[in-house]
Amino acid sequence: MSRILILTLLLSFLFINANSQTLQTIDSLEKAKQNCLDAGMAMTSCSSLFYHQMDSILNVVYKKVYFKNNTSQKIELKKSQLQWLKERDSYFKQTIKENKKEAEKDETLKHFGTMLNLQEMAAFVQERVVYLIKLL
Repeated sequence: MSRILILTLLLSFLFINANSQTLQTIDSLEKAKQNCLDAGMAMTSCSSLFYHQMDSILNVVYKKVYFKNNTSQKIELKKSQLQWLKERDSYFKQTIKENKKEAEKDETLKHFGTMLNLQEMAAFVQERVVYLIKLL
């Protein structure tokens, strides 16, 4: 099973690098994640892969936007990104805390806690990716 995950990860990176980061790329990856989840096996791996894809795309798109801008725009983008990173860290910490609290009340959530955390974290990063893509 881990070979399939590694192969999927490698193919997704090739796909990402072969095409420009567009909203269609994000949609395609999101559909692949949903198909993986719908299969009902290794669901945490599906969520983890999608989170790492979003994080990777975030870095690529940020660099593209950064180098496209003039000096003053670069400074503003960097400030914006640093602020977003603080918000991201706070959001991730709060999400994990809230999901852990909910899992204490619901036995079913104990089994899906990591997956749920990854889903929410990926959605947060995906929102930033979409924002940056629109700046291109």
